[in-house]
Amino acid sequence: MRARGGSAAVEFGMVALPFIPMVFSTPELGMIFVTDSMLENATIETGRRVRTGQASVMLRADLIENGQSIVLSQATCDYDSPVDYLMPTVTRFSHTYYLRPRTTDAIVCSNC
Repeated sequence: MRARGGSAAVEFGMVALPFIPMVFSTPELGMIFVTDSMLENATIETGRRVRTGQASVMLRADLIENGQSIVLSQATCDYDSPVDYLMPTVTRFSHTYYLRPRTTDAIVCSNC
């Protein structure tokens, strides 16, 4: 009969090698997705608020003519991982949101 002492430790070492990094990277990936989602929502909300008049911005006089409108909202976020051995570099998230201008001067309400 063979000696089986230590076989559980070897098996654990083989399973733990890929498993432990996956366990620690799951919360990190969650933070990345949350950060990206928050940045995207902030970009869209900013563009919407400017377009609806809830926020105001100053534009150069020669940028657009009177009666024209375009809203471009851009946001950038540098994400630095608190766990540097998983992501040693800074990750840059960038979102651009365009709100199309209306093509007509009046909006007709059919069921008002």
